[in-house]
Amino acid sequence: MLSYRDRRVSHRNHFYERQIDAYTEVINSLDGLYDQVQNYIHAHNFVLDSSSRTQLRAEMAQGTFQEQYRNYFATRRKWSLYLPQDFLDSLNDFMNVLNGISAPDEVADQYPDELVYHRDPAMPLSEAYRDVVAVARHGLGVEALSKDMARVFGNRSPDRILDTKLVAEREKGS
Repeated sequence: MLSYRDRRVSHRNHFYERQIDAYTEVINSLDGLYDQVQNYIHAHNFVLDSSSRTQLRAEMAQGTFQEQYRNYFATRRKWSLYLPQDFLDSLNDFMNVLNGISAPDEVADQYPDELVYHRDPAMPLSEAYRDVVAVARHGLGVEALSKDMARVFGNRSPDRILDTKLVAEREKGS
């Protein structure tokens, strides 16, 4: 029979594994939507006027982006239990930017003018996506893990490792 501590450790490990899966699945689903929207913006010479914003919104609702759009929301709903609030907030911020840059004239007043009428709507969308990835990296501990690995390997650059090998070879030869 497992003790309380053993059950707790097992539960925590399972939760962490699921959380890693959640981050990965949500980022992958958002990536597909992000790519589609960026391609759309690029195809419109980085400027979205009233008609292209309306068309972009329609593409997400029932057009060529519909699958990515629905996949993102389904994936987010599926995994939201495992994701921390700061990550969910960054996803909300991303969607607010996406909704702002694709706002038809009828609802444009609900969004900041700097999003609706941005000279290059790819920029705020890229910034929002970058923020989502940064929060995910923080949540996964990527930076901390990278620093730990650098510390284990002695913060050596490839040049320093090569120099160390050369010094060792020279010492053997002398």
